[in-house]
Amino acid sequence: MYLVDGNNIYHTVWHSSPVKTFTNINKVFMRMVMTVCRCYGDSASLGRMSGIRLVWDSSFGNWRQRAYTEYKAGRNPFQTEQEFEQFKEIRLQLKQHIQEKIPLKQISINSFEADDVIAAIIRKQKEKGKQSVIVIVSNDKDFYQLINKSKPVIMIKRIGRAYENKRKFSYKDFVDKYGIEPHQWSHARSLMGDSSDNIPGIMGIGEVYALELIKRYGNLGQWIDKPSLLKQGGSDRIDKLGIKACIDRKGVRKWYELIDLVNDHSGIKFSMTNNIYK
Repeated sequence: MYLVDGNNIYHTVWHSSPVKTFTNINKVFMRMVMTVCRCYGDSASLGRMSGIRLVWDSSFGNWRQRAYTEYKAGRNPFQTEQEFEQFKEIRLQLKQHIQEKIPLKQISINSFEADDVIAAIIRKQKEKGKQSVIVIVSNDKDFYQLINKSKPVIMIKRIGRAYENKRKFSYKDFVDKYGIEPHQWSHARSLMGDSSDNIPGIMGIGEVYALELIKRYGNLGQWIDKPSLLKQGGSDRIDKLGIKACIDRKGVRKWYELIDLVNDHSGIKFSMTNNIYK
């Protein structure tokens, strides 16, 4: 199964396309989806689309914006308001075109981002004991926390200029690169923050120190309320930053709830029957 982050790919296509018309954007978008999912140019490609889910953010806001009003505030990659309106209009045309002309299942659920929907699908597959491989197609690093080496196997496929040649990012790739378990990624991100989502994290803690804190003391729940576990004198910079995180534990917990995808923090009943694409 391929779970495709529709907004992520659409942004990639939009900002890399010199010609921003529906015809061109639609062509490039669909070619990218089909190529990444190994369907493009295949005589049986329409049949193979049954294994692809194109997942979109809700168009009517999401629970994170209500929980934290500054969420993604200030994010504006568009040069003018006119370009932003054109971006939204062509995205709407693209969704309608897929809905009417292409046998590709789309999913969008009000109040949830694509991240939440993809994570919920994976949880459901685990509950059913599925022995499949699930590939998440996205450049969003938040999905790293869902990578799994057991059943179902979860891997990431990033996209870009040479998207045809991008290999899957597996459990081994993640552990080799970051030195922690994938499910700990949200713990590290809560400390270092995420500027693209306007999540500040703890000042002074970047990726290197966040990873070292998790390696040294474990998940946030194991030490964020217990500063005594850290060396009180702050024997090195990592301990000093850890104590700083303990002092701002309320903020760290808030960032964790916004970033974590392994668990559902929305407080809203999630149901696939609410999919706007029937």
